[in-house]
Amino acid sequence: GFCHDLETGVDMLTFPGRARMWADIDTFAPRLLVSSPPCAWFSKLENLNQYHYSPEVRRQRRQDAICLLDFGIACCTRNHLAGRLFAHEHLQTATSWQEDSVRAPASCPGVVSVDFDQCIVGLRSPDGKPIRRRTHLLANSLKVQSAFLDLQCPLQNCAHSNHWFEPGRAPLFILPGLHTIVLQGPFVSFG
Repeated sequence: GFCHDLETGVDMLTFPGRARMWADIDTFAPRLLVSSPPCAWFSKLENLNQYHYSPEVRRQRRQDAICLLDFGIACCTRNHLAGRLFAHEHLQTATSWQEDSVRAPASCPGVVSVDFDQCIVGLRSPDGKPIRRRTHLLANSLKVQSAFLDLQCPLQNCAHSNHWFEPGRAPLFILPGLHTIVLQGPFVSFG
């Protein structure tokens, strides 16, 4: 498989970055494509902080966030139309779920969704405390959906459900359990 993001040197906000992604989807034909664009702009916390930015900065950040979200959904749609699987994730409370680009595929036949808690798959704060982070997953496979159905934190009002991060310190890639679930391979066929 392949991973494209800023850490791997691919900027999806640029034409060359998007062109490389399209080419790699066509070349490698991923059996399962996972889209996970940055959700900061769509979070409730970010919405509270947006007034600390100038109108120009807010406009640019929103434009970038929409661009990445729409492109992620377009990649999922491309994989789906080629007869392959996709999964798109964002915070459950993210406003991105109300965007037309996300609502359209969500209403297609065969597309399902599920909510899960990332503390169950290993999301931790920099000091090692579990972080609940309720997440919504959109996919075109019942097998993908069923793999995440039981990933619910048993402590609905647990102490780690409202963990706050220092700016720029959110652990976006400390999810070994999530990667294991996605890469286990039970998602070979639709259904």
